Amino acid sequence: AVAPELCAMPTVQVPGYALGEQLTVLENLAFDPREARNDQVFARQLAAMGTEYLLDDLRSLNDRTASIASMPKAVSTALSDRVRDDLAELDQLIETPIRPFVAVVGGTQVARKLSLIRRLGPIVDELLVTGDVANTFLAARGVDIRRTLIDASQVDTAKQLGGVFENKLVLPTDFVWRLHRIMDIGPKTRERFARSINQAASVLLTGPAGVVSLQLEAFHHGTSALAAALETSQAVRRVVIGDDTVNLLAHEDRDEGVTVVDGDAVALDYLATGKLVAIDAIQTSRFSSGGG
Repeated sequence: AVAPELCAMPTVQVPGYALGEQLTVLENLAFDPREARNDQVFARQLAAMGTEYLLDDLRSLNDRTASIASMPKAVSTALSDRVRDDLAELDQLIETPIRPFVAVVGGTQVARKLSLIRRLGPIVDELLVTGDVANTFLAARGVDIRRTLIDASQVDTAKQLGGVFENKLVLPTDFVWRLHRIMDIGPKTRERFARSINQAASVLLTGPAGVVSLQLEAFHHGTSALAAALETSQAVRRVVIGDDTVNLLAHEDRDEGVTVVDGDAVALDYLATGKLVAIDAIQTSRFSSGGG
């Protein structure tokens, strides 16, 4: 039996459902504290509401919550076609790269992006690094970045990765400054990065080159240059991850022919590790036949 408290909203009849069928609409599970603490009883109660469970939001698939980490172990669970397509796109980049393969790693989330560089380094032909990630590498090399803010805890990791992938790593050589802080890449770097993108057969873009804000368009030039190069590139694969970058491409109408992988941070984590909490739960479930 389903616990009455799960049915926070009344059962409703939805057009298209046969007479006598019902759709039960629940309150957002995030409002229930049992969800965040991965309560096992709560997960089994949720699972008891049906016989099939479909996961359709890539952004949630690395959450260690009851509905993601435990519920798939108690009911037959599958990933939606949309999620499968996004993960397959990422798998192809890693497993069957079409060369030359150029990855542009930029934006924020430095620790996450350094993990991505560690995974991509042996696979790609060139790593173009921008944004806060590049600033961390520059600091690790002793370059004067003035008052530019960085995550000091990641400098040693950047120094280590910079040594390992020295022959593939390409850092900015000129910058746009504001109040002694790096805000964007300069024209020489834009030209250098665009040239690599135009010569690539596979391009992965994971973050902006500078500050991305509709109120600070003066610092969009770097990302716009990368987007323009991606748009005109003859690359067979052109994959973009990251909300800021995706939104800017859409804002400038440069997203046609580009594969946008939803999920932002979760997509990056999957690309860096090949793992997700939900996939692990599906694969270790008694309902699994070997995969999600």
